[in-house]
Amino acid sequence: MNLYHLKYFVTLAHLEHYTKAAEQLSITQPSLSHAIASLEREINIRLFEKEGRNVVLTRAGKNFLTDIEKALALIDESINSIHLSEIGEGCIDIAFHKNMAASFIPNLARKFLNEHTGKNIDFKFHYDSESTEELIKGLYSKNFDFIFCSNKINEKNIEYIPVFKQRAVLLVPEGHPLADKESVSIDETLEYNHILYTKNHTLSEKLSSYFNKKESQTTISYKTEDVNVITPLVAGNFGISIVPENNSINLTGVKSVEISDLDWQNTVYMAYLKSSYEIPLINDFKKFIEENTINL
Repeated sequence: MNLYHLKYFVTLAHLEHYTKAAEQLSITQPSLSHAIASLEREINIRLFEKEGRNVVLTRAGKNFLTDIEKALALIDESINSIHLSEIGEGCIDIAFHKNMAASFIPNLARKFLNEHTGKNIDFKFHYDSESTEELIKGLYSKNFDFIFCSNKINEKNIEYIPVFKQRAVLLVPEGHPLADKESVSIDETLEYNHILYTKNHTLSEKLSSYFNKKESQTTISYKTEDVNVITPLVAGNFGISIVPENNSINLTGVKSVEISDLDWQNTVYMAYLKSSYEIPLINDFKKFIEENTINL
């Protein structure tokens, strides 16, 4: 379907006069008549009917006009978005796990915006994905430009950049005997009920292995994948919990304590789809991340 023919149709629909429409479009009247006739043949619908010296839309033509104006507006919006991205402007779509240390990502985005003042740049954040597999699918379907994930999946078309490392911390309720300590050893936590965080497999496996060796001293009161479930349980004095450090969770009624002897760190990666062509905005953000990652 010829895009110009659709634009000619919209102009004629509003002016209802071939000569006036042709003048506004800077084409001849026969060319306009030919274009409209060609469009009607292509879709097999009568779009106009004569009314004196003018033409008016048929009922089908009115419905067609509504849809075509929406479609042309979307096309114009898309073209404008592409033009913006070509000059280092536009929108960047970022996705990450909802249990991740999420404030780190908006803070990076804000720093990027501060370094590019005067440019029309926006971010969209997506944080509903439960797994890295879901995030990877979003990259392949072009729903996201970048994802932040805590494990690497071997995909030849995906590039990973290590961004920062998470350590594990102990969450205890306020007023707990361990709450005022700057740091504790794992052995100091064994006499208390534990809530086991199972979302991060390497951490949960390490803790489970350690607790199994100390089975007579340790009680696992709950297991959950959601750190936002753990914090109210800890605040309610239903147990203490060792979780990846996450400065975006609600710590009301909870204290975070360092663990002195837990040899565990979790690398968070930024991943993107490899491409032979990268628009300037995406390339600018990728370089920015590479320059602002913590030395790993």
